[in-house]
Amino acid sequence: LYAVFLECMKHLNPKQYEIYIMKTFKTFSEKEISEILNVKEGTIKSNFYRARENVRNCVEHNYGDISDALR
Repeated sequence: LYAVFLECMKHLNPKQYEIYIMKTFKTFSEKEISEILNVKEGTIKSNFYRARENVRNCVEHNYGDISDALR
């Protein structure tokens, strides 16, 4: 599952990838990311949401339903 997850992250556009990494793995807040990247907080939220959905859809396409694995 982890390998599929990493492979799916490669398909994000560069901005989504950067935001996804900063929020998910480096645990920056949306406000901190907004200040670092000099973009509106709403842009961070929408890009993170899209990135998360894209990764989830990709993983489910390649691995099947993952909802039980994430609990």
